[in-house]
Amino acid sequence: ITSYGLASSTRPGYEIGVTDRIRLSRQLPFYFRTGLSFISQGYEINGFDDSRTTINYLQIPAGIDYTVALGKQFALVPCAGFYYAVGIGGKRKIGNEETSIFSTEGGFSRHDMGFLCGIDAAFGCFKIGAAYQIGLINIDKTDMIYGDDSHMIGYKNVKNRCFIVRMGVNF
Repeated sequence: ITSYGLASSTRPGYEIGVTDRIRLSRQLPFYFRTGLSFISQGYEINGFDDSRTTINYLQIPAGIDYTVALGKQFALVPCAGFYYAVGIGGKRKIGNEETSIFSTEGGFSRHDMGFLCGIDAAFGCFKIGAAYQIGLINIDKTDMIYGDDSHMIGYKNVKNRCFIVRMGVNF
């Protein structure tokens, strides 16, 4: 996450889902890409509340990609677009205490939306790639700042960021 005055460390998660590509032009290899995936994201904060947070979303991407054929069995596929995600679970653990992040005490919104971009390398029916997602909306409903001095720190204007390494099979 990015937030006012806090630095979070990354935590590995996972994503599983399906995507579909619909060709948009007969002359050029432009495609509309969409799908549905389950994505688990998370972060750790040390030095403020020493917490570990996990957020689980169902996510729908929508974007455009372009296939650059570099031979009969190899292609590069850059893509860009937007995503919408709805939270289906998550928790914040501080010490031995766990709180659901979508509860009143957790204070996070179930809805997230943002920008995504990435590139895939396709080898026959297999693909590997990398993508980056950045949230565009504040997911913290409480929008609280903690601290009582001029070095204000806390959860304010919380937005997701996610770097993804992916692999898949084309059917």
